[in-house]
Amino acid sequence: MKRRHLLLLALLACCVVVALLLFRLKPSASLPADTVAVVPAMVANPPSSLPPPNPNLPKPVSEEDRWEPMFLNAVNFYGKVVDETGSPVEGASIRYSVPSNLAEIGKGTVQGPISDSSGLFSITGKTGAGITVFASHPNYYSSDQSSGQFKYFENTEKNPSSYKPAIFVLRKKGDAEPLVKEKQVLRNVPKDGQPVRVGLSSTSASDLTIQAWTSPRAQGAANNFPFAWKVRVEVPGGGLAAYEDAYQFEAPEEGYARSVEFLMPESGINGKWRSDFEGTFFVKLASGNYARMRFQMIAGGNHFAVVESYYNPTPGSRNLEFDPAKVVKP
Repeated sequence: MKRRHLLLLALLACCVVVALLLFRLKPSASLPADTVAVVPAMVANPPSSLPPPNPNLPKPVSEEDRWEPMFLNAVNFYGKVVDETGSPVEGASIRYSVPSNLAEIGKGTVQGPISDSSGLFSITGKTGAGITVFASHPNYYSSDQSSGQFKYFENTEKNPSSYKPAIFVLRKKGDAEPLVKEKQVLRNVPKDGQPVRVGLSSTSASDLTIQAWTSPRAQGAANNFPFAWKVRVEVPGGGLAAYEDAYQFEAPEEGYARSVEFLMPESGINGKWRSDFEGTFFVKLASGNYARMRFQMIAGGNHFAVVESYYNPTPGSRNLEFDPAKVVKP
């Protein structure tokens, strides 16, 4: 009995030893503190393993490429030149530009065709985004109706055609008479209403008078701070009439006022204040002669006025159309 107990104890001891040996040989679930874990899925591929560029991906579009389709339009232009009455103008010179890329925009014009006896002309077989056209003639005045810009990359149905040409208007020059042309700059115009006398002809130094009044700014006010001011232009023994049409060269017989006055309050006009005034007038002088002038007054600073005039020395003539070839020296 005692022998059996000893065998059992020995067997139990052997089992314990084997169990301890197996436990020590089992892999540890944790890593030593000085070991870095490497996760294969997180390791970046070296540069040599990057995929090659995809040739099918779209390339970046440059500004020039983006606008290129606009300059591929066929340009076939038709125009007609007429005078202020609608009559055709033969022999008008046409200049134009048709930019074929962005760099050619604003590069200037080239000489084009000459209008025929019906005032018609055409510019065909060009390619671009549009066309800019200018019409001129030595015997006519040009105006804002003498040129135009036309787009050909949109709404092409509205562009001029042979049966509906674009209209360009020139104004026929008249028979100019010899005129005295002068530009006078009057500096330091008094601010208290003292008159400044101006002569438009060589025979008088006081064809008109200019007076200005300026209210002083508040002490310490900035230079651009608004102030009240007034200017008056007077023609002793004559008068002034508004001259609004740049192509009206014959002075009217009637409708003259002795003086013209402009008042700028400190609060402005319709909420807007300014320090200058400009106007164009026909002038009937006390002598019976006529003139036209552009008058400008600058009330800020030292006060100055500009008088640019065209005076007809022929008594009673209301013709004020100017020809540089017929200018009369004052």
